[in-house]
Amino acid sequence: MSPTLPTFNYVPCTVRHLRHSLPFTQCERCGKPARRVWERTRSAIDIELDHPVLLLVTVSVHRCPGCSCYFRAQPSFLRPNAIYTERVREKAVLSVYADGMALRRVTGRLARDFWVSPSEAMVRRWCRDYAEGVDFEGDYQKWVVEEFSGVLCVDELYQDKLALLLAVDSAGEDGDRLVGYKLIHGRVESKDVEKFLSRLRAAGIDPDEVVTDGSPIYPKALKEVWPTTVHQLCLFHESRLVTAQIYKAVMALRKSVPKPPPVTQRVSLRGLPRKKYPLPEKLAAHKAAIARVYALHEQGVSIRGIRRRTGHSRNTIKRWLKGEIPSSISQAEVPTEWALLQETFGVEKEPKEHSSSSSSSSPTCPLTSTPAEAPIVVPEAPPSPWKDWEEVRHVRSLLWKCRYIILRRPDHLSDEDQDELNHLYESAVAEHIHLVRSFLEEWYLIFHDEQRNRRTLQEAKEHYDSLMRDPRYQKLKPLARLQARFGEAQFERISAFLRSEQWEATNNGAERTARAFRHLQAPHYNFRKPESIERAVRARASLSKDNSPTGGPLPGRCARGRKAKRTSEMPMAA
Repeated sequence: MSPTLPTFNYVPCTVRHLRHSLPFTQCERCGKPARRVWERTRSAIDIELDHPVLLLVTVSVHRCPGCSCYFRAQPSFLRPNAIYTERVREKAVLSVYADGMALRRVTGRLARDFWVSPSEAMVRRWCRDYAEGVDFEGDYQKWVVEEFSGVLCVDELYQDKLALLLAVDSAGEDGDRLVGYKLIHGRVESKDVEKFLSRLRAAGIDPDEVVTDGSPIYPKALKEVWPTTVHQLCLFHESRLVTAQIYKAVMALRKSVPKPPPVTQRVSLRGLPRKKYPLPEKLAAHKAAIARVYALHEQGVSIRGIRRRTGHSRNTIKRWLKGEIPSSISQAEVPTEWALLQETFGVEKEPKEHSSSSSSSSPTCPLTSTPAEAPIVVPEAPPSPWKDWEEVRHVRSLLWKCRYIILRRPDHLSDEDQDELNHLYESAVAEHIHLVRSFLEEWYLIFHDEQRNRRTLQEAKEHYDSLMRDPRYQKLKPLARLQARFGEAQFERISAFLRSEQWEATNNGAERTARAFRHLQAPHYNFRKPESIERAVRARASLSKDNSPTGGPLPGRCARGRKAKRTSEMPMAA
């Protein structure tokens, strides 16, 4: 009998014949026309979704009469001295720099989806060659200057001992565009920012508005480089300062609420009671368990039988029978009447008196040796205006549960969130909750109305002054500190974006770019070196330019909040 051969899922390879033969072409060296002298056939592997594809391309070989050199006229999808076509290299580069895949996983993805399997070393070489071939200062930055909207967001990103300074145009139609970057060793200082901005000015960047966070390294450098440019402090960072003080006010309010006495609903005998402040229910259950052990031993039950009936360990039963009672059970708290055992466990025999001269082996339960009964401690009533401790517990729980709900905008509150706030509005802390919520809602309404439409500069100034001078908020220290921080200079720095509808109020463009770089770093350990960081930044910038759509938002990107194309015209100051 002949042996059976194993079966394989054989996928046939498709061979495609292409012809790219030209009678004349221009010489690459001298530019003179060169005649075709003969033809050659090249093979290359291309990508395909259903099966592997091998290309057989007929190309022409030319000889230049001026410089006497031979060269081939090849199509653009063929790379010199390469096995794979240009499309394979492009998919590998996009997988790393656009999709954020690890280099070691790109080979498996290309083999699974496109029937090509380049080595990991080849993928690394493709990515390195692509990044090093990007002309950032020439080709890319020239395109950015031509399409610049006039709004520039600047921020820094720290990576161990390295700092990455970023400048982003966040007002473009296709999203955030990287305008420039600079790697700095150590902390970023004002002189580093000034050199970076001077380099952008030399490249042709002349913004109408620059948005930064509240760091002190930016104002002096901006005045030196762009004296007429409006400096806008990020409104998001300013709102975070406000919400941080509101959070402190809520936590201080929760600390001022009286702490209720401990209450337990379940009694557990696991382990000994706490040494400090033992729970009455747990103590009573512990005493009853010890008394039951003595009662069973008095009835003649063995230690093994006591262990089976009570579930306690043999060592614990032996210690209790020797008279070793936990120190947390004091003699003043021990019940005195043996009738408690009779009622609970049906014990009829009285325990024998235990003395030093007695020869009886039956020990006496030490829980019945004291004549005093345990005092019943009744907790005091809570102070005014609290009704009972149950209300105190409920309010403390609500303050902890709603500590972040209180910080939300009114239009971001759900029905459940509003119900929780209504419970706080009806409690004993309603006055303080009304104050913090009123302050926060007024802050959110300074620059935008209820429909999130921008106010005019004059309307915003009126709301700002009203919030700054309101005497009600002096009752709470965190709100009083916020009012002391407000002023004319502060308002000018955070309200500059109201001068033009095209200007940005936040530094979110630079924040998003920095966050995207962090996500790109996650699967790549070698993106921590300066040269690797520079290659990654250049490659992502070049890909954003190559994949930039002609108009409208990117595919799959939410268009909410995306505005029409900005212009760099300087608006009139209000």
